[in-house]
Amino acid sequence: MNDQNKNWEPITPIDEIFTIKEFIALCVKGDLVDCDGWGYYARNVKKDKWGSYTGEFLHDLNIQVIPSMIKDEMMDINIDPSFTHIVWFSR
Repeated sequence: MNDQNKNWEPITPIDEIFTIKEFIALCVKGDLVDCDGWGYYARNVKKDKWGSYTGEFLHDLNIQVIPSMIKDEMMDINIDPSFTHIVWFSR
């Protein structure tokens, strides 16, 4: 699937953002579990001087990220390197 056909949505100031490393650490510690919510891969993420994030996330129901993927080693280690963050949506 080429990039133009993907559903990229802008990150909003109320979105919860984790780097990939932060997300993995939270999942390994058990601080995030599947019943807490789900995430999507994000790219072009920047933090402004007020602490808000900008960028875009891949809103694709077939490519959701959930904590059990970390424990089950299902999260693709070879993801697109432009994906640097996870946008997290709590239930």
